[in-house]
Amino acid sequence: GDCIASYNGATFDIPLLRSRCILNGIVMPARLHIDVLHDCRRFWGKILDSCSLASMERFVLNKTREFDIPGAAIPKVWLDYVKSDSLSENQKELMELVWQHNIMDVVSLARLFFHTESAYRDPYRAVIEDAVDPLGLVHRFCKLGRLEDAKSLLYMIYRNHEENGLSTEIMRRVHQYLAKLARKDKDWDLFSEVVLSMDDEYLYGCVAKAKLFEHRFKDEETALIWARKAHNLACNSNYSSTIERKDKGIGAQLSVIGSLDQRIARLERKIAKRKGVS
Repeated sequence: GDCIASYNGATFDIPLLRSRCILNGIVMPARLHIDVLHDCRRFWGKILDSCSLASMERFVLNKTREFDIPGAAIPKVWLDYVKSDSLSENQKELMELVWQHNIMDVVSLARLFFHTESAYRDPYRAVIEDAVDPLGLVHRFCKLGRLEDAKSLLYMIYRNHEENGLSTEIMRRVHQYLAKLARKDKDWDLFSEVVLSMDDEYLYGCVAKAKLFEHRFKDEETALIWARKAHNLACNSNYSSTIERKDKGIGAQLSVIGSLDQRIARLERKIAKRKGVS
C-alpha cells in the first residue's frame, strides 16, 4: 500500500500534518511512515558528527549543494512572501531558492531511501561499499526478527576480515556479537572458534577465553593465563573504555577487576586441589 517517506518526519512533518488535519476537520489517512533519518542514525551515526540531511548528502550521496538557502532562513522568507501585496525582485529570487531547496530535499530523500533500503537486501555490500555500521544493521535485523540475516552478515565479515578493511574496533564488536548469537544458538563450535580468534589485547576477548577454557575445555591452567591477561588489561586505565557496562568509569573498572580477582583465585584453588596442594 501507500506509504510516506520523510527525513525527521516522525518529529516534525507528521505531527504538523496531524495538527493541521485536526484544525481543518480532516481525517488524516492512515499511512505507513518510514523516517529515513532513523536508519541513517543506525547506519552512520557512530562515525559522523551529524546525521543532518546535508551531512548525509556529503557522506553517502557524495553531493554538495551550491547556491543553497539555509533551511533556517526559509520560514521567514515564506512569511514575508505571504504577507506581501506585491513581490520585490529580491523576494522572487529568494522564493526561487526555497523552491530549489525543497526539490533538492526531496531528491536526496529518495536517494537516501534507496540507499538504506538496499542495505537490508545486500547488507555485506552496504558495510563494505557504503561504510554502514555492521552492528547498527545487525541490531536492526535482530529487532525485526531476522536473526539468521544478522548472523550471516556477522559471519561474512568475520570470514573476510583480511579483505574487508574494517577497523579493529568494528572487528572486535563483530566478534563479540557473533559469539553472542552463536552461544544463543548453542553453536559451540562456532562460539569457540570466534572466541579463540578474538584480539589478544581486547579485554572482553581475554575474559571470554578464560571462561571458554575453564568451562568448555576444562583447562584451568590456560584459563588462568587468560584471566591474568585480562586482569592486566583491566588494571591499565587505557583499557577502561573497553569495559562494556552501563556504568562506565572507575566504578565499572574496579568491578571488572574484582570479578577477575575472584576468577583467578577460583582457578588457582582448582589447580592446587587437582595437584593435591593444600
